[in-house]
Amino acid sequence: EFSYELFYNLLDDEDEYIQSTALRLLEYFLMNKDDKDKHRAFCNSGGLQKILRAFY
Repeated sequence: EFSYELFYNLLDDEDEYIQSTALRLLEYFLMNKDDKDKHRAFCNSGGLQKILRAFY
């Protein structure tokens, strides 16, 4: 399940690269939220979680 908390933690990170990457991912996610197939596939695959957790 998608968690905005991961984004908030990364956007608050001191590393600017991590902040900008999290922001780009959030923008991509929000821009595609109306495309139900893309949105569902992205959430169900856990792709977003894997990408975000790679920073921890």
